[in-house]
Amino acid sequence: RVLGKSYGNLAIMGLPRIGKSSLAWKSIMDKKESLIEQNTIPLFFQTGSCTDSYAFFRQMILLLQDEMEFVSLDEQKIKRLNEIYSNIKLENDSLEFSSLVQKYLKTVKRFGYKVIYILDEFDSVQTYFSVADFQLLRELSYNPDTKVCLVTCSRKTIEEIEAVNGAISNFHGTFSDIRIGMFDEKDMSEYWSHLPNISDNFKSVAEYF
Repeated sequence: RVLGKSYGNLAIMGLPRIGKSSLAWKSIMDKKESLIEQNTIPLFFQTGSCTDSYAFFRQMILLLQDEMEFVSLDEQKIKRLNEIYSNIKLENDSLEFSSLVQKYLKTVKRFGYKVIYILDEFDSVQTYFSVADFQLLRELSYNPDTKVCLVTCSRKTIEEIEAVNGAISNFHGTFSDIRIGMFDEKDMSEYWSHLPNISDNFKSVAEYF
């Protein structure tokens, strides 16, 4: 869903501390070096660190800008990205700001790069996102000119997070879902098979919990 040539958004959902972020990190960020060799740039973004949507989208671009400085781009291309990024940092008009964010990601796409954003703690955006912000994210992931891949980690579904803001963007419709639950008996049997030296006493305690 995420790493293929035909890719789309993915929502990872589950209770706190159940392994959502670990799944995203192990599946994607651990492959960072080999992905970059394939012109795919994975980025891990703690969305809970932002207090408004301007900070959210600026941080999205900052993370990407930092990585683009290390990939094999000629000086002219880096200069072009720097110009757009400088304007993003200063712009406060919402329409012009959205246009610049789209322009930056469109430029990266035209340079031949695919971008994967892991948006950790995505529930937090419901405190500061508006309908327009969800629509912008949808556009960035849906429009072929930009088409970034979004992987969200959250307790709630994307539809529930949108609904708090009265969103009508159908942003959630662009996602496939993975719901993470607790281990069942079959999972435990498989888990123990990887740990042959664990005592029966320890297994009993673990299975009790």
